Amino acid sequence: MHNNPVAQSSHLTGATDVRQVPSNGPIPVPESLELRATDSELPHRVSSEFRPRDDRGPDGISCPPVVSRRASIVRGIDPVTGYIGAMHPLPDAHKSFLDQALPALQADLRVHAVVIAGSAVTGGMDEWSDLDLVVLVEDVAEVALAQEHFEIAARLGTLLQAFRGDHVGEPRLLICLYDAPLLHVDVKFMANKDASTLRYPAEVLWARAAPPELPAPAPAKAFDLQWCADRLPGWAHYLGIKIGRGEWFEALNSLDFVRTRVLAPLIAREVGATPRGVRRLEETRSPRLEWLARTVCTYDRTEIATASKEAMLLAWSLLDAAGPGVNRNRPAEERALGFLNEVAERGIDRNTL
Repeated sequence: MHNNPVAQSSHLTGATDVRQVPSNGPIPVPESLELRATDSELPHRVSSEFRPRDDRGPDGISCPPVVSRRASIVRGIDPVTGYIGAMHPLPDAHKSFLDQALPALQADLRVHAVVIAGSAVTGGMDEWSDLDLVVLVEDVAEVALAQEHFEIAARLGTLLQAFRGDHVGEPRLLICLYDAPLLHVDVKFMANKDASTLRYPAEVLWARAAPPELPAPAPAKAFDLQWCADRLPGWAHYLGIKIGRGEWFEALNSLDFVRTRVLAPLIAREVGATPRGVRRLEETRSPRLEWLARTVCTYDRTEIATASKEAMLLAWSLLDAAGPGVNRNRPAEERALGFLNEVAERGIDRNTL
């Protein structure tokens, strides 16, 4: 009995066992598949000419090989390199989870395909990364299956906890914590007809029949420099009010907002990285990070006021470096910064209230 789901599915279809393929060599195309398009012709979707042979395992479940939608050849999980199709290496814990989860999903005849997303596709996956899966189900089964999301998640591994992603506006998403290995896995259930609505980088990991055509990822929106410039003086004044009144928790929360929505994206943009808030900002190795660190402080009036001033000065320095094209309200900036200085000098000592 194979432990590797792809090796198992290769066994059921008669495809070449990926474990016999050299780590630096291509994975052969099984004779059971016909793909009439090349990688260059279909950079973002799998060919509609994909026609798997109707091979079935001993349990009667059709299990065609793993297919990567950005490649015109069939690929599998290579146990040597850790690659899934044309994607990036997976850490051992993530591979171990998929070894168990993928056959469990294949065994449910209502599941049409399994899609993988996140850093497994975009790059940068490491032992600290979560795993992002999209389970595409038959259209007619979507409503009934919605009542079984937690049961299905429990079959994928040793489930410690799961809850719906309604806090991010996505009730079809289950945010799961598994054990052995301890791993955060996001599992999103969607009808197969809705596959075309996926607008982030993703790859078809497995499909029961013809893999769904996934759209090209939506282009990243350009970061709006003017949006920042128009708001910074007002935010500086707001910070000063909260510090002066003694609402230090609110000031700390507002400072974090400025750090996440303004400073980090501006720093990422400056070094040519994609703005993602403060996520993995350290990997940019920007010389601005030392300055950004000065915007982090403790629950202390003087520290909060100093950090707020550093945040505004850093933001305006980044806007200066961005070049022409940004309209700045210099009088408002100077007056708001002056107000922060006044608050720092005469602010209420919260400990005396």
